[in-house]
Amino acid sequence: MIEIAARYFGVYDPEKILSWTKREFDALIKGWEQADIDKRDFESWRAMAHRYAQSAKHPRQKKIFDAERIRNNNKHGFAKSEEEIEEMARLNRSAKGFDPRKHSKLFQQKGGST
Repeated sequence: MIEIAARYFGVYDPEKILSWTKREFDALIKGWEQADIDKRDFESWRAMAHRYAQSAKHPRQKKIFDAERIRNNNKHGFAKSEEEIEEMARLNRSAKGFDPRKHSKLFQQKGGST
C-alpha cells in the first residue's frame, strides 16, 4: 500500500497513507486510473492532430480545434432569456405543494393495506 501511494500519488508520509480507509485508497487508485486514461486519450488526440497537420495539403486550425465555435456554443448554451427565466419561476411557484402520488393512478396502491 505504501509503495503504491508513493509511486502513483507521490505521497511518502506513512502516517497519512495508513490513515486512509480501504474505500479511500480504492477511490484514489480508481481516480489515478481515470486520470491516466484521460492523459492517454489526450495524447492520442494530439498525435492524430499532428498527423493531420503534417499530411494535409492545406491544413486548417479550425479542422483541428475550432475554439470560436466552442466559445459561441458555451455563450449561447447557458444564456437564458428573461421570458424563459420567468416561465421557470412561474412553473416552480405553481407546482409548490403538488404531490403527484395523490393525483396520479400510477402511484396508487393496488390492494393490500395502506
